[in-house]
Amino acid sequence: MAAALELRSLASGDVLATQGQDASSIFVLQTGELASKLVKQAERSNPQALMAASSLETWNDEATILAAESVMVGHYIESIVATQPSQVLVVPISRVAILQLFAAAPLTALSFGRALARKIVHANENLSSAQAGVARLERQLEGIYSKFYGIVNGIQKDAEGEQDVLDAIKNARNSKTYGMGQRLQGETASNASEMTRVIESY
Repeated sequence: MAAALELRSLASGDVLATQGQDASSIFVLQTGELASKLVKQAERSNPQALMAASSLETWNDEATILAAESVMVGHYIESIVATQPSQVLVVPISRVAILQLFAAAPLTALSFGRALARKIVHANENLSSAQAGVARLERQLEGIYSKFYGIVNGIQKDAEGEQDVLDAIKNARNSKTYGMGQRLQGETASNASEMTRVIESY
């Protein structure tokens, strides 16, 4: 006997689906607004942590179908939370049934593909934002290392005969900061040489 459909009412903050749990239903938004969230495993059962987490996607259009991709992989790939009072139609369905639906209704499959593409774009935007912050910090640190390397070498040229300064420079040259700057300078030269070699080979 087929499982019955369920019209579920959600208050703001209620969790409709929990990331990592078995996925056996898709959801059709009737009213209100839902959002997808990703949190650490230890926080997945904590509604407060879910509400505090940034939303990957937000849905408020009537008849929006959610979690089909989760049923396809067997578990919910994100938590879905109501961000305002909402009504959702819960539709029990299997992976096989979804594939049969796609075969019978190509437009539905196309709509699913578009939704999945949007999800990937949203995930990449969030990932790119975090990566940009890390890359920016790395560039700042590399700049500090390289400047330190250049300063030490510049001082050494002007410090002949000043033993105290030379001793300080010796200590500086043994530091990790100087070593990192030296390595970065070497990588820059190596990358430039490799690029020249590749260009000249064409």
